[in-house]
Amino acid sequence: MNIRFLKTTDNVTKLRRISASVEHYFLKKKRVLITVPSETAATYLDDFLWKQPKEGFLPHSVSTQACSDEIVITTKQENLNQAEILINLCSEFSPIAGQFKTVFELWDETNALRREQSEKKFKAYEASGMKVELFRC
Repeated sequence: MNIRFLKTTDNVTKLRRISASVEHYFLKKKRVLITVPSETAATYLDDFLWKQPKEGFLPHSVSTQACSDEIVITTKQENLNQAEILINLCSEFSPIAGQFKTVFELWDETNALRREQSEKKFKAYEASGMKVELFRC
């Protein structure tokens, strides 16, 4: 299992990285679960993914129950669609990370608090013995 932190310094980059990661695995026919901290965040991301990429959209659902959709956005800490890929947009370490082949986290430098949260998550994954990488590109 790999934990990949994607460096972001602004909200535009953050959304671009999320969209690119989801699209990459969607095209490979891999299921993706996106965990978000609130219903507001779920609604925002839901709207965004219906508009991205610009040439089309990424079919997905927002759910709190088990389902078979390829891309699922949820506020639950459960692998609802039996995904291989997790994109954790919550501010804390994911308690379900061990259920996935790859976990994406944001190394969020949009402000000091978010950077501190990113550092805590990075250290928590390392302390759990997971392979952690930081991608600055």
